[in-house]
This record gives sequence, C-alpha cells and structure tokens, in this order.
Amino acid sequence: MGAHPDHQAGAHAGMKLPQQLYSRIVAPAEAVSTDAPDTLVEYSVCDCCHTALTAFPDGTALLIYRGRGEGEVRDIRVTRFRGDAWDEPRTLNHDDWRIAGCPVNGPQLASDGGRVAAAWFTGAGNDPRVLASFSPDAGARFLMPLRLSEPKPAGRVSTILLHDGAMLVSWVDAAGALTLRRITPDYSPNAAVALTSPAQGRIKGFPRLALLRDYTGDKTAAQLLVTFTAEGPPTAVRTLLVTVPEGAFLEAGKDCDCAPTPEQLQGYSLRGTIIAVDPERSRLRVKHGEVPGMFAAGTREFHVAPALLALASAAQPGRDFLGRFDRAGDGWRLFDLRVIATAK
Repeated sequence: MGAHPDHQAGAHAGMKLPQQLYSRIVAPAEAVSTDAPDTLVEYSVCDCCHTALTAFPDGTALLIYRGRGEGEVRDIRVTRFRGDAWDEPRTLNHDDWRIAGCPVNGPQLASDGGRVAAAWFTGAGNDPRVLASFSPDAGARFLMPLRLSEPKPAGRVSTILLHDGAMLVSWVDAAGALTLRRITPDYSPNAAVALTSPAQGRIKGFPRLALLRDYTGDKTAAQLLVTFTAEGPPTAVRTLLVTVPEGAFLEAGKDCDCAPTPEQLQGYSLRGTIIAVDPERSRLRVKHGEVPGMFAAGTREFHVAPALLALASAAQPGRDFLGRFDRAGDGWRLFDLRVIATAK
C-alpha cells in the first residue's frame, strides 16, 4: 500500500495529478502475481505524510492517512477494508488545517480487538497540537478528540492501545524531547511524562512505540519499547524500556465501588440471547449482533465457567443478557454474564 502520483495518466492529460493512495492485496508468496491490480483508495492525499494500517480479528482493516482536499485542507482521513473493497473514505475530525505544503507528519493507529486508538498532529488555526481519539467499533465512530500536547509541539506521533482500553501516545515537543501521555480507559488524560530531554539531543525522525507486555489484570504492569533517533554525536537509533504501572493506575482511578474491575476491563462487551446450554462441554450457545472488528452477527458458542453456566441454565433459553468475552485458545470465553430483567 502506498501513495504515489499516476505519472502516465498525468502526462496523458497534460497536467500533474495529485498524489494518490492505492492498495494491493498480497496473497501467499507462491500465489503472488506481478499483474495483481492496484486499487485506488483516495484520489488526493498529502505527498509525504506516512499512512498507518491496523487489522481486526474478523479479517477487516482500518487505514488512516492525511488527505488533501479542496482549498488545501490537510485533515486526517480513515477508511475500512471489508474483505474485497474499501469503504468510502471520511474525515476523522474536521480540524480544517489549510497548508500549501505537506507537513511530513502522518497519523498513527493501534487496535485491540475492534477497539481503535488514533493519534495525529495538526496545525489548524495556527495552533500546532497533538490530538488523540478512540473508536469502540472498528473505526465506525470516533470520540471527540483530546488535546494532549503543550504549545507548539513538533508532532511525529506514535500510539499503543492496551487490552484494558488505556491509550498511550508519544510525540516530539517544541524543544525536541520525546513525551508520553496515558489516556485512561474512561477517556481522560493523565499527566504527560518526558522520556528524553533536549540535553540528550533533539529527537530526529519518527519515534515508535512497541508493546512488549500488555496489562494482564490485578496489579500487573505493561511494558513498552520506545525506539528513536536523536542528534549526536553519534546520531544512532536508541531504545528505551518503559514500564507503565497499569494496575496501580486503575486502582488509583477508581471513584466508586461500581467501577469495572481490572478483569472486566480486559474483555469485550457483548449483548446476546441465550439459545442453549451444554453443561457437559461447558459451552453456552448464544445469538448476538455484530461485534465490530471481532465477528459478524449470528450464533456462536462460548466457553463458560460452571458458576456462569448455572446462571445461564436458570435463565432458560430466550433470555437476553449482557456479558464480556475474550479469547480462549482458538475459541472464545464468556467470563461475565448478567441476565437482563424482563418486564412483568
């Protein structure tokens, strides 16, 4: 996938076409054809801003990039691939940044299941800033962006999404230092943390975050690997190991006994109808709607612990429920189930 001008078409028309964004489906190595067609995703995009792509368990994917619209509007655009075609691209947020040249400052994506974190830089209104947003449904909707940066950052963002829904976003600040900020699972930002200082050399290029160890519940921490290049001597790729005390953050952020437990934050929500209970196999068969990015609407079996299986058996087939599920080997595990009361 990449952005490139169509030189042949431009020459034929006697004019230079804008930079365009194409994709290509690449089959297994033995089946790749050099004649596989490219698919036009967007007619006009920013020349030098990189794109980002994230894939979902249901086989779809989400693409983010900086568009180039009428009047040189360079806002962030997204489109979802659904197996054989791309959705109509749309603007993630109407920043309305109008700039005649490419800012070389592309957006980034991260996902967990069907949940998505997006981070980007904009200079709209002569007010440079780093923004972040969250989608609960594989990019169909994004929340109103949060402003993360202090005045006049350089941008060059990276982002990671933890399994409990917390987002981590990094960027280069005005002094050339690398900054990291956590956004809680309930979508509020913690204080920013400086990962480097200008005295160590200004950050060059595009730093990247990689998740080494996710949050696994209780008091555990997450670990990130940060890679970046800084001014020398010598100029070289550097790495940082960053520990995020996620369990401690969640405990400190609880404001009532009704707050979700750390274990509940790790799963995905589900609304469904009980169809059948299989005690011998510890399975519950349910009918459910689409869980965006995870699976289409239909019927599915979940592994269920004995206590929940007894609850489902007492509820009887046909009862609606709210629950939370997660991966269990090559299947799915339903680990929280609350039967919805029916009107008498």
